[in-house]
Amino acid sequence: MYQKRFLDSTGMREIGGQGGLWGEVLVDGQLPLIWIGSEFYDYAAKTGSGPFIDFSQEQFTWLRDRLAHWRAQDRPVLLFSHHLLPYSVSGSYARFYKNDYGQEEARFAALLAQNPNVIMFNGHTHWSPTLNDWSAELRTDPSLAHAPTVVNTGAVTTMYGPSGDWEEKAVGGADPVGLRAALYDDRVRVTVYSFSSTGATDIKHVDVPRPTAAPVDPVDPVDPVDPTLELSTQNVAAGGRVTIAATGFPADTEVEIELRSTPVRVGAATADADGAFRTVVTIPSTTPAGAHALAAILPDGTEVTAPLTVTGAGEGPGGVAPGSGSGADAPSTGGGLAATGGEPGWFLLGGSLLLVALGGFLLVRRRRAGS
Repeated sequence: MYQKRFLDSTGMREIGGQGGLWGEVLVDGQLPLIWIGSEFYDYAAKTGSGPFIDFSQEQFTWLRDRLAHWRAQDRPVLLFSHHLLPYSVSGSYARFYKNDYGQEEARFAALLAQNPNVIMFNGHTHWSPTLNDWSAELRTDPSLAHAPTVVNTGAVTTMYGPSGDWEEKAVGGADPVGLRAALYDDRVRVTVYSFSSTGATDIKHVDVPRPTAAPVDPVDPVDPVDPTLELSTQNVAAGGRVTIAATGFPADTEVEIELRSTPVRVGAATADADGAFRTVVTIPSTTPAGAHALAAILPDGTEVTAPLTVTGAGEGPGGVAPGSGSGADAPSTGGGLAATGGEPGWFLLGGSLLLVALGGFLLVRRRRAGS
């Protein structure tokens, strides 16, 4: 009798395509609005007490399929139910409301957990929207990364609030409230308003991000390019010059150049916007013959080294002889690897072939402080 009177007086039978107790409309062709209702509640027998919800298999299957349909399209869904799940929003822990769904609670909560794109609107409690738990995520499964949002719709007439641990009481003098859901490109904003003789007042709102095709993980940072040093030669006479070409360094960073094993500063350079630099250094004439290395050292202590063999002055092949070239000792600030020395083309070609033949290697490590 109550259902028939409700459906006849509201005209709901013609809305939503399912006879009125449950159904769906698409607002402005974009935002699905779904409502569900109780089919078998016997008010006379239960005298207004719960449980209130008893789904037919037809209604539950329809709801499951519609939610799956919109989830597959990454659409937010507004789902309306007069009754609420326990321990969701304000008032849902009160004694009277803890059994609204009865035996349907488990499967309904599990269905919602599968559809984090749902924003569920609950009435029944009439609790004040000024409370901190006016809206909340319904996390029935804490292992899930996303959960549906639940919103309390408040009251048009009598407002309620907490009384003790598990009870409620009416709140005198409260204005009626109403909600507005607005769809944006990136979110749904639900705003609650208080209505009085002077007009509407915005109380608060909650922004619910629109669903994406899949949960978006933080973007992995681009793997850094390891800094590299290339020497014009791996064999140089003491007092000779070596051209250093470098890539992969932090942009616009000053780099110190040292000769090892006993550290001797032999120059400096600044990486350009692409992290490259090119410079020429002079090997001290007092450097003993043997195995050495040139090191490029960043301000944080990170260093890149390339092996270098030093021979006695005037012995065998080597770098540029002292005094040859123009401006050979001037460091470079990068700029697309423009050379600061004046090496002829045959020298660069010979150095490149020598590198390929010897299979030079690079070592990147962080220098210990004070070393």
